[in-house]
Amino acid sequence: MRANLPDTVTVYGNLANAVIGAGDLTRGFELQAKALEAAERFGLASDLRTSRWEQISQDYWQGHWDTAMETADQLLAAADAGSEHFMQRAGRQMRGLVRLARGDLPGALADAARAVSLAAKLEDVEAVPPALAFRARALLANGQVDEAAAVAAELLAELAGRGAFLTNPDWSGDLAIVLRALGRSAELTRLAAAAIPTPWLAGGGRRRHGRLRAGGRAVRRHRVAP
Repeated sequence: MRANLPDTVTVYGNLANAVIGAGDLTRGFELQAKALEAAERFGLASDLRTSRWEQISQDYWQGHWDTAMETADQLLAAADAGSEHFMQRAGRQMRGLVRLARGDLPGALADAARAVSLAAKLEDVEAVPPALAFRARALLANGQVDEAAAVAAELLAELAGRGAFLTNPDWSGDLAIVLRALGRSAELTRLAAAAIPTPWLAGGGRRRHGRLRAGGRAVRRHRVAP
């Protein structure tokens, strides 16, 4: 790769997305760091801004939740004030996941609802599955079972029609948790059988059967933080 060209940023970024989609977050984050270095070298303001949004996901998956929350709060406040960015959806979802884990169920539900609306606004079909999956999980956690079931059904129909996206794979774990609670795990099993196998789907498969620890081990074998 010719590292002295501005296009290097895009190449590293695209490669990082592919590697992360395949389940190797450590290598993917290394490639994102190379993209950041190139963006800094060429003074590419737009790419530098994107790297800040990407850092939220990195910190979430690496367990640096306080840092993830701080960055998310800053960037999402700026977005709400008019400095919008295409990665707002992911930022909302990552913050919502931390809120959910920490027991802030209303906050998680608010972020989940906003993530879905942002995904629809983007008109990016790959942004929809993770947003819907987290929305269903947040609804379930808030005791809104019927609403969670409706959102899960919407996502299953979306995935059945378009296929499971390798490039944006972080929907399977959330969906597995919801479907298991609804007694509908077999639906995800059928969907996963027709998809390209990845550690994401392997972890989701163990979650849909209630083997959360085994799911975590499947993910960690591919160097993804739980």
